[in-house]
Amino acid sequence: MMYHQKRRYEALKQWVNENVSEERKGSALFGCAAIAFIASSVILVPGELIKQRLQMGQISSVSQGIQTIWKNDGFFGFFAGYSGVCARDIPYTMLELGLYDNFKSLYLKFKNRDVEEGSEKPITQLDEIIAAAITG
Repeated sequence: MMYHQKRRYEALKQWVNENVSEERKGSALFGCAAIAFIASSVILVPGELIKQRLQMGQISSVSQGIQTIWKNDGFFGFFAGYSGVCARDIPYTMLELGLYDNFKSLYLKFKNRDVEEGSEKPITQLDEIIAAAITG
């Protein structure tokens, strides 16, 4: 996962935690993941396009790729294949981040079921590993 995508997701998740009711948080996290991917894709898609063209031998350098795309296709040329990337990666990102946080939340509720209200057991590395293992 891209650093920018994770940062945006965490910022959106914080907003959800502060502004969305508890019963709607789970589904809101999936929306946060989709928005985070879309915001990050502005960087991702042009970079991937240039990388693919380098790998296929269509261009010999990043600077040549930028010049060629700009000359032949203009600004929107950098977003060739954008809809396909979104169709593939938005659902994946929603599942990856949304399921992780939802399963983590369920696990922590289970873990803290016997604890007095207002206190909870601290999150350990093992807790994080379990949440990651469940979501793959």
